[in-house]
Amino acid sequence: MKHAKTIIIIVMLAIATGLFMFSKKVLENGNNLTGNVIETFEACKNAEYPVTISYPAKCNIDGKIFVQRIKTDYDKTIHTKKGDITLGFKDGKAILTGVLQRSTPCVDWKIKMTEYSDKSKLEFDIYDSNKETACIQSLGEPQEIGISTASSEDTTYIVMIEEDVAFEGKI
Repeated sequence: MKHAKTIIIIVMLAIATGLFMFSKKVLENGNNLTGNVIETFEACKNAEYPVTISYPAKCNIDGKIFVQRIKTDYDKTIHTKKGDITLGFKDGKAILTGVLQRSTPCVDWKIKMTEYSDKSKLEFDIYDSNKETACIQSLGEPQEIGISTASSEDTTYIVMIEEDVAFEGKI
């Protein structure tokens, strides 16, 4: 009888360990049960996760957002301390995309856009919308950002990240 209890406990521990390892693997793979790691918009879309009808399109896996990369007529890569941003122009639209580092998981990058009525100047202000939130000090995963708006080839752009000018000029 004592031997049977020991076997039952060992079997239950083995099952619990297996469930833990499986759930850990699922979380590491972007909650993707196929075992394929999802790291791009295309992989997210092909795995049939929700895709927004926006320009650029965005794919969401439980709060992790992947932004569609769009080949543009003109590109300007902007290097910042937080990551690289691409400012482009295609089909009468300015497109800003990039991947920014997050010092903690609470950092939530947002883009505020200000445009002049004559489209001569366009300002993108990238900021942490959770700046005042207290957070556990662990490193957050990089976050993709993206936005687009009507523009012209002669538009002057200002790209700011956390109140610092990262780029000002034409592309």
